[in-house]
Amino acid sequence: PNSVFMEAPCLCCKGSGRRLRTEYLALLLENEALKLLDGAVGIKALLFDINIAYKEQLAEELNALMSNLQKLKLPIYITYSQREEDFASKALIYEEQLKEYHSYLLKP
Repeated sequence: PNSVFMEAPCLCCKGSGRRLRTEYLALLLENEALKLLDGAVGIKALLFDINIAYKEQLAEELNALMSNLQKLKLPIYITYSQREEDFASKALIYEEQLKEYHSYLLKP
Protein backbone atom coordinates (compact mmCIF):
# COMPACT_ATOMS: atom_id res chain seq x y z
CA PRO A 1 0.00 0.00 0.00
CA ASN A 2 0.96 3.65 -0.48
CA SER A 3 1.13 4.20 3.27
CA VAL A 4 4.50 2.39 3.26
CA PHE A 5 5.95 5.29 1.25
CA MET A 6 4.15 8.02 3.18
CA GLU A 7 4.25 6.87 6.81
CA ALA A 8 6.79 5.53 9.28
CA PRO A 9 6.48 4.21 12.83
CA CYS A 10 6.34 6.99 15.40
CA LEU A 11 9.39 7.04 17.63
CA CYS A 12 7.65 9.23 20.23
CA CYS A 13 5.16 6.50 21.08
CA LYS A 14 7.62 3.63 20.56
CA GLY A 15 6.22 2.60 17.20
CA SER A 16 2.56 2.18 18.13
CA GLY A 17 1.51 5.22 16.09
CA ARG A 18 2.32 6.41 12.57
CA ARG A 19 3.75 9.64 11.27
CA LEU A 20 4.63 11.03 7.87
CA ARG A 21 8.03 10.25 6.39
CA THR A 22 10.27 13.28 6.02
CA GLU A 23 10.30 13.08 2.22
CA TYR A 24 6.50 13.00 2.06
CA LEU A 25 6.14 15.82 4.60
CA ALA A 26 8.58 17.90 2.51
CA LEU A 27 6.47 17.25 -0.58
CA LEU A 28 3.29 18.30 1.26
CA LEU A 29 4.99 21.49 2.45
CA GLU A 30 6.13 22.28 -1.09
CA ASN A 31 2.60 21.71 -2.45
CA GLU A 32 1.12 23.92 0.29
CA ALA A 33 3.64 26.64 -0.55
CA LEU A 34 2.75 26.47 -4.24
CA LYS A 35 -0.93 26.88 -3.33
CA LEU A 36 -0.13 29.95 -1.22
CA LEU A 37 1.98 31.46 -4.00
CA ASP A 38 -0.48 30.78 -6.82
CA GLY A 39 -1.54 34.20 -8.05
CA ALA A 40 -0.36 35.90 -4.86
CA VAL A 41 1.49 39.19 -4.92
CA GLY A 42 3.81 40.64 -2.30
CA ILE A 43 4.71 37.46 -0.44
CA LYS A 44 8.17 37.92 1.06
CA ALA A 45 8.51 34.58 2.86
CA LEU A 46 6.62 31.50 4.01
CA LEU A 47 6.08 30.24 7.53
CA PHE A 48 5.38 26.60 8.34
CA ASP A 49 4.26 25.72 11.85
CA ILE A 50 4.97 22.00 12.14
CA ASN A 51 3.76 19.55 14.76
CA ILE A 52 6.45 19.29 17.42
CA ALA A 53 6.48 15.50 17.04
CA TYR A 54 8.46 16.06 13.81
CA LYS A 55 11.13 18.35 15.29
CA GLU A 56 13.78 15.71 16.02
CA GLN A 57 13.04 13.82 12.80
CA LEU A 58 13.40 16.96 10.68
CA ALA A 59 16.58 18.02 12.46
CA GLU A 60 18.14 14.68 11.50
CA GLU A 61 16.87 14.77 7.92
CA LEU A 62 17.10 18.46 7.14
CA ASN A 63 18.51 17.89 3.64
CA ALA A 64 15.32 16.15 2.47
CA LEU A 65 13.26 19.10 3.65
CA MET A 66 15.64 21.71 2.25
CA SER A 67 15.86 20.17 -1.22
CA ASN A 68 12.11 20.55 -1.73
CA LEU A 69 11.74 24.00 -0.21
CA GLN A 70 14.77 25.68 -1.80
CA LYS A 71 13.06 25.40 -5.19
CA LEU A 72 10.61 28.07 -4.02
CA LYS A 73 13.31 30.77 -3.99
CA LEU A 74 11.76 32.44 -0.94
CA PRO A 75 12.92 32.55 2.65
CA ILE A 76 11.30 29.75 4.66
CA TYR A 77 10.64 30.01 8.37
CA ILE A 78 9.81 26.96 10.50
CA THR A 79 8.30 26.86 13.97
CA TYR A 80 7.14 23.88 15.99
CA SER A 81 4.09 23.64 18.25
CA GLN A 82 1.65 21.18 19.74
CA ARG A 83 -1.09 20.82 17.14
CA GLU A 84 -3.46 18.14 15.90
CA GLU A 85 -2.52 18.64 12.25
CA ASP A 86 0.89 17.80 10.86
CA PHE A 87 1.50 21.44 9.90
CA ALA A 88 -0.03 24.82 9.08
CA SER A 89 1.27 27.40 6.63
CA LYS A 90 1.17 31.17 6.37
CA ALA A 91 2.42 33.73 3.88
CA LEU A 92 4.54 36.50 5.38
CA ILE A 93 4.08 39.82 3.65
CA TYR A 94 5.02 42.48 6.21
CA GLU A 95 8.49 43.44 7.43
CA GLU A 96 7.22 43.17 11.02
CA GLN A 97 6.41 39.51 10.42
CA LEU A 98 9.90 38.85 9.08
CA LYS A 99 11.40 40.49 12.17
CA GLU A 100 9.11 38.50 14.47
CA TYR A 101 10.16 35.16 12.97
CA HIS A 102 13.80 36.00 12.10
CA SER A 103 15.23 33.38 14.46
CA TYR A 104 13.20 30.62 12.76
CA LEU A 105 14.69 31.10 9.29
CA LEU A 106 15.58 27.79 7.64
CA LYS A 107 19.22 27.97 6.57
CA PRO A 108 21.12 25.60 4.28
